[in-house]
Amino acid sequence: MAIVTVVETPEFERRARSLMSEAERLEVIDFVARNPITGVAIGGGVRKFRFARPGGGKSGGYRVIHFYSPMTGRRFS
Repeated sequence: MAIVTVVETPEFERRARSLMSEAERLEVIDFVARNPITGVAIGGGVRKFRFARPGGGKSGGYRVIHFYSPMTGRRFS
C-alpha cells in the first residue's frame, strides 16, 4: 500500500503541542501515513488506535483518532 497524505486538524496540532514532543508527533504522523487502515473502525471511515509513549507502553500512550478516505488517500488526525 502506498503512503498516504496526512492532514493534521487544528485540534490535533493543539493537543500534540501540549502532550508530545515534535519528534513524537512526527512519529505518529509517519505511522498513520504508512498504516492507513490501522486501529479499530468506529464508523464512517473513522478509526482509533493507541500509540505507545516512550517509556509508557501502549496503556500509557496516546489515543489517536483518525479518518481515512481511500478515495482521496488522505488522513485526518
